[in-house]
Amino acid sequence: MKIAGYILFVAGTMAALIVASSPRPLSACFAAAAVIGAAGALLVRLSCAHAVPGGRGGTEFLSRGMRETAEELHDSAVRLSETPAGSGRSDAEMKERIEEMMRLCDRFIDMRGAMLSSIGEAETAEVLSHFSHGERSLHRAWSALVDGNRTEAEDSLRAAARGFDGTLRTLVTLLA
Repeated sequence: MKIAGYILFVAGTMAALIVASSPRPLSACFAAAAVIGAAGALLVRLSCAHAVPGGRGGTEFLSRGMRETAEELHDSAVRLSETPAGSGRSDAEMKERIEEMMRLCDRFIDMRGAMLSSIGEAETAEVLSHFSHGERSLHRAWSALVDGNRTEAEDSLRAAARGFDGTLRTLVTLLA
């Protein structure tokens, strides 16, 4: 349904642009194209809002997936930030682990449509505020490792752990 929505949205938008740019635009054709584009946008929105089995009633499934992903991000960041420099873990291994965590971040972000429909806008914004701090810090850690600055990477990983801790605590509170 999401892909069909994108197709309708793009087709409707393109058709409306073509009709509008013609020398003698036809308002009926433009209106039809605009309606097709709007229907596509609506389909995309609905598919995001009901990305969880059971739609709005699927909060148990959603909360479990979000909580598990947030816990995994938090635990991974804590473990990685507590790895001492002399532990034998190479920068390349740490970078690889951070890249795995970035994929977890992508998975968490993919849940935002369902999160919006389940816990509301203000609550989703609160969760994503903590999450974005953790994700930004994770990217800083990756960048520091690439630049060869292990100390900055460890500091950034500790900051990421704090951000993901806030994400997890907020989720647990909101989904309780």
